[in-house]
Amino acid sequence: MKHILAAIIVLSLFSCHKALDLDTLQFEVTPDRNKMTLGDTTRFSFTGNPDIITFWSGEIGRRYQYRNRVEADGTPILRFRSRKYHNQLNTLALLVSTDFAGVVGTDTVTTRANITSAHWDDITTRANISNANGALASSGAISLSDYSGQGKPVYIAFKYTGLAGYPLNRWEIDSFYVNNNLPDGTSYVIANFNSYNAPYTNYGVTTFNPGFVFYPMTNNYYWFTGTVNSQAGIIFKTDNAGLTANCESWAFIGPINLRKVTPDIGVSIKAASQNMNDLRFTYKYPSVGTYDATFIGGKINRDEKDYIVKPLQFIVQ
Repeated sequence: MKHILAAIIVLSLFSCHKALDLDTLQFEVTPDRNKMTLGDTTRFSFTGNPDIITFWSGEIGRRYQYRNRVEADGTPILRFRSRKYHNQLNTLALLVSTDFAGVVGTDTVTTRANITSAHWDDITTRANISNANGALASSGAISLSDYSGQGKPVYIAFKYTGLAGYPLNRWEIDSFYVNNNLPDGTSYVIANFNSYNAPYTNYGVTTFNPGFVFYPMTNNYYWFTGTVNSQAGIIFKTDNAGLTANCESWAFIGPINLRKVTPDIGVSIKAASQNMNDLRFTYKYPSVGTYDATFIGGKINRDEKDYIVKPLQFIVQ
């Protein structure tokens, strides 16, 4: 009896993990129209036996051919806004480095040494920065294309330098973001003011932000995060008293891959638990154009997977 039970258990285990019969996969998609007027809804009929079906509409962010794309040549653009209080001159610099060794955990001494030993390009003149007490200034579009071509991640820094004997300026920086703008009109956020563990979203794909960190180098005046003009920003400490010693403090973000994009994603329209006979799917494109759509029907288990790809083109007039 024990031997019979053991045999049944072994056979059960094998049956649970048997290989897919990949030759049995069949999948067809038939739309009720390929040309439509804007506002029309297309209905789809499906035949076959796929466990799962995914739909790529061909719209920006939903293109099958870019499902695995993580880098692309574009124009990386930095933008931010600044506001200064008090009138000490030339206290804020905008810097970029491609060789900064980065933050070393909680080792402040080593991190400060890395800041000092890195090469930082001063690109302050590329930006429009607040130059009057209380004036809010938009930086304009700051191209970082000369850095994206180097194939290295970058760090972007705001460096505050205050001179002894002068009142300490207050600086507020908000609306900071870096986008990678591609020739096809797509634009990917690759850095912003979210904290290091907060996500930003491109076309439905969530990516985590590298985040800003702050290091006072000389004296103890410092940057900190705060609410600026009702949104997230960074602030340099305000103190209208005259400095008794020079001050230097850094706020930087990185590493940022200036060629980064987030992969396009498809929409699941059938789960393995859903019966094909119950599947009803329609779609309405939001704007005129020609769309190269793709349906994927597949079978999958723990060890194997098989898919059939069905491309379709739709013209919306």
